[in-house]
Amino acid sequence: METFDVSKLNALAFEAINQKGNGDMDRYIYQDGQGLGSFFGSLMKRALPLLGKTIKGAARIAKPHLKKAATELANSAIKEGSKQLEQAIHRPHKKIKINNKD
Repeated sequence: METFDVSKLNALAFEAINQKGNGDMDRYIYQDGQGLGSFFGSLMKRALPLLGKTIKGAARIAKPHLKKAATELANSAIKEGSKQLEQAIHRPHKKIKINNKD
């Protein structure tokens, strides 16, 4: 296998930018569609529409349950808040003893 010579990096970069189309470029700079990236790319192209449909279906199923949970949570929060507000506002009166001397 051919090893990459780091000392020629500037020349390779210059050739990559100013290509003449003669095909003498090293394969280290360009990839021609082989490898794991190509495999996972095609896999994701097929999986994303299916994943989107799955998420939409799950959201459609969960919508009534989420609405019910949200209303129950709001009702309990309102009840608890009103209890705390009532306790903060209402203070029991002290009984004052009046000494009646007859």
